[in-house]
Amino acid sequence: MPLTPARSVRIPEALWKKAKAKAKAQHTTVTAIIVKALYDWVNE
Repeated sequence: MPLTPARSVRIPEALWKKAKAKAKAQHTTVTAIIVKALYDWVNE
């Protein structure tokens, strides 16, 4: 069972594909990238 609730967002397909490929190349997930970006943004 996930530790956090699932969220829904709309992301253009081309951007999603590029993000998934880059995340995979960096041995991470798009979710991890989005969570970090949101933490950074809200804590500016």
